[in-house]
Amino acid sequence: MKKAIKILIFLLILAALIVGAVRLVKKRHAEEAKTPPAKEYAVVISTLKAQPKKVTLTVPSISLTRNDNDAVIASKVAARVLRVPKSGTSVKKGDLIVQLDDTDIKAQLASVLHAIESAKAQLDAAILNLKNLEKIHAHSADLLKIHGVSREQFDAEQVKIDSAKAQVAGIKAQIAKLEAQKAALENQLSYTRITAPVDGIVSQTMVSVGDLATPGKPLVKIAASKGTWLLVRLPGGAEKIFFQGKEYPLKALHSTFNGLNEYRADIDRYIPAGNRVECEVVTYQGKAVLLPFDTLLNREGKNWLFLYQNGNVHPVKAPILATGEQGIALDPSVAGKEIVEAKPDILLRLLGGYPVVKAPGE
Repeated sequence: MKKAIKILIFLLILAALIVGAVRLVKKRHAEEAKTPPAKEYAVVISTLKAQPKKVTLTVPSISLTRNDNDAVIASKVAARVLRVPKSGTSVKKGDLIVQLDDTDIKAQLASVLHAIESAKAQLDAAILNLKNLEKIHAHSADLLKIHGVSREQFDAEQVKIDSAKAQVAGIKAQIAKLEAQKAALENQLSYTRITAPVDGIVSQTMVSVGDLATPGKPLVKIAASKGTWLLVRLPGGAEKIFFQGKEYPLKALHSTFNGLNEYRADIDRYIPAGNRVECEVVTYQGKAVLLPFDTLLNREGKNWLFLYQNGNVHPVKAPILATGEQGIALDPSVAGKEIVEAKPDILLRLLGGYPVVKAPGE
């Protein structure tokens, strides 16, 4: 009996709750029905007139300075260093910058010159001897015809002539060898006086006075004052850059670095090689309509331009020619159009069809 009463009480409470909930829902619906619909306010916009003109667009880029005229001066002979400039020294092309000890080379050269003179004296004597033998032999030939000399004497004279000719040839070969040694020593002697190949500054000195210079050992580095160029790396193509207010053409190097195309721009000012400098890469030059970025809305990969006409806004696909720091270059076909300029959230609302009203003073 008690259990049945409890169940009955539970059911009565549950029914009361259900009735109350239904009445509350009906009341809320009635209140919502009386609420007036939200007003759709017009979007306040600003516009600008599209005017075609000559446009130059650029994007910033970091380039590296290079100089093909920079030189590393190395020794070509083994000798002691007698003179070397300090780092930071300004030099002109042809200036003596390194002097190596040439004592041994000069001594060898003097010995070779003496040997050449001695050999030439021997050659003169050998030639004179040969001429005398040939003269005697010619006379003997005449005597041989009348049996004035024996055949044995005549043949013996010919042997002497052949020997004299061999001696002359040997001395000439010796002189030629000595002349080659002389040329080599004179060449080595010229290497002891090292001059600057270009105008510039000694950027690094790698030896000191008294050090032993060996063939191939670097002695000094010279940073050339002319011949600086910029190495520009770009993801695409370009024809020119602006650097420090001046325009320079780009030359394709037909090489890449980490997927970027490499270009060269020769500049007419000195910057030490290895510097990272800023330049402006020209992305477009020509007649176009230049607009600020706030006139464009990118939505799902499409660029929209909003044209204002007779109180309404019409979104159209933007005929973009190029972009740069200065803005967006559009095809001159939009010239004369009134274009909405607004932040992306406003442009997104315009794409959704919101009504518009021009800002006061527009």
